[in-house]
Amino acid sequence: MSMDESQKLLGPDALQRFHAMRSDAVSAVTARFYATPGSAYERFGPRGREACQEDLAFHLEFLRPALEFGLLQNI
Repeated sequence: MSMDESQKLLGPDALQRFHAMRSDAVSAVTARFYATPGSAYERFGPRGREACQEDLAFHLEFLRPALEFGLLQNI
């Protein structure tokens, strides 16, 4: 692993903060998507909002190993 990659890793404390902030981040991004006037997301209603949150949570979970182990070439 190069020095640049090791600097991008999250240590145990940072990983805990990443996990703790996950639901707030998902909620904030979803709200932002739906707050845009004329948003294409509006037509999907409450179920669309739930699906959006599920997708965002999945993406954050997908990124966690890359941040923890430095597998940056895989994202």
